[in-house]
Order: sequence, then structure tokens, then C-alpha cells
Amino acid sequence: MTFINNVLVYLFDANGMHLIQWYLIILIIDVVIGSINSIVKSKFKSRSYLYGILRKFGAILLIPLANMLDDLFLNYMNISLGIDISDAYTMAVLLYEASSIVENFKMMGVFTGNLSNLIDKAKTFLKNSEKDDNNNGKSSK
Repeated sequence: MTFINNVLVYLFDANGMHLIQWYLIILIIDVVIGSINSIVKSKFKSRSYLYGILRKFGAILLIPLANMLDDLFLNYMNISLGIDISDAYTMAVLLYEASSIVENFKMMGVFTGNLSNLIDKAKTFLKNSEKDDNNNGKSSK
């Protein structure tokens, strides 16, 4: 058991293990609620379900990659970024999954109150900031 624990700590960073645990809990809740939502709405399609599961699996696989980047910058290149990349990435996917749970509840008709409005505003803000970034990056001739 200690060998498995040591491997997990090496891959997922001992500092961020609590984030990984919360991410996996929220991920499981999201899969269950999303599956129930799609079955109730008669929109359960194996292709889209498989795509979603693969996307979630890919997100999990990127966490050790982010941890390796942390290790590379800090221990091999002696560059301190001031932020733990793996923890920041894990927080981002954790928040994404949490917003997915709220969206699934909203589609099911479960009251989500101001939380749903807050997520809609955040998505609008992010879309607008992406458009601004794209417009600022283009050169006019």
C-alpha cells in the first residue's frame, strides 16, 4: 500500500493531493448527475458520453504533466514561478466540474439560485475577454 501511495504522491504532488481528492469526488458526482440528466431528458448517447469520459480522463492525465513542469522549472532550471502549476490546473478543472454540476442541476430544473447566474456571468466575461485578446493580437495592415 505504501508503494501505491508513494507513486501517487510522486505523480500528483504531495502538496496538492487534497485538491486531487476533491476533484475526483466532484468528477464522480458530475458523471452521475450528468448521466441521470441525460437519461431523464432521453438524450443519452453513447458517443457523447464516451467523449465526455475521455475528456475527463485526459484532464486527470494532465495533472501529473503539470506536476512534471513544476519539477522541471523549480528543480532543474532553478526558476521559481511563484505558483504551483499542478495545483492551479487542478483548481481550474475542479471549478470547471463544479460548474458542470450546477449546469446539470439547472437543466434538470433543480433550483440553483444566484449560483447559476454567477456562472453565466463568468462564462460571458471569459468569452468577451477571449474576443478582446484575439482582437488585440491581430495586426491591421
